[in-house]
Amino acid sequence: MKTTSMTKNQSSFGEICKVANQIRKERKCSQKEAFALAKAQLAAQAETPVVNDNANSTVTKEQFVKMLEAGSVKFSFKNNRGVINTTKGTLNPDMITKTRKIAGAKVAKNPEGIVFYDRIHGVYRTLLFENLVKVF
Repeated sequence: MKTTSMTKNQSSFGEICKVANQIRKERKCSQKEAFALAKAQLAAQAETPVVNDNANSTVTKEQFVKMLEAGSVKFSFKNNRGVINTTKGTLNPDMITKTRKIAGAKVAKNPEGIVFYDRIHGVYRTLLFENLVKVF
């Protein structure tokens, strides 16, 4: 029985394809667009170390929710796959579009979750405060 070892390029290509398929399902975009987004996302993930600055943060959960209710807040968080995303979010209903149907759950599955409107991607997202990395 011959054993084969995967090269670094083959394994990273497999990761890119896996992420691209997930993006394609979520965003309903073309395979070419999804592949480009996945490649950029994995490249950024490789360059950005996963660091949780929440222990050093001076923002409490209540303060963060009040900031979201007041307007748009730029922040970074770690998603469930361990990738750090930076986005602008809000809980202010005046800043949420009413011209189209918005994807995402408006109610969190986890009672500790904060559901916010992602102004960059135009979807509702759930955030656990423990996964908050930085508020800009």
